Amino acid sequence: MPDADSHADHPLSASPQSVAADIAHEQAVSTDVPDPGPVPGAQPLAPETRDAAGDAADAAAVATGGATAAAAVPPGIMPFKELLQLMGAVVFVMVLLAIGWAAAHASGVWPE
Repeated sequence: MPDADSHADHPLSASPQSVAADIAHEQAVSTDVPDPGPVPGAQPLAPETRDAAGDAADAAAVATGGATAAAAVPPGIMPFKELLQLMGAVVFVMVLLAIGWAAAHASGVWPE
């Protein structure tokens, strides 16, 4: 807590030492972190309950390299799929611009 000679009472005549001490005290108070408690790694783990179908599915995924839905498309078709997605995005933006253009003219904001 600041004393009577602190910069809190006399802001224009504060000594640099009292200002530094107050700043250090406020930083020490503001950086107190409460104890987070026990770490999650120290908690006991529940036993896993798995079935044979889940184990077989995991083994198949590991054997195929963890195939995902994107890998379901053959590599030869992938550039065409990406081009189609790009063109869809371009058409979408053009439609939004056309709607905005028409709305601006209809509202009178943009003269014809």
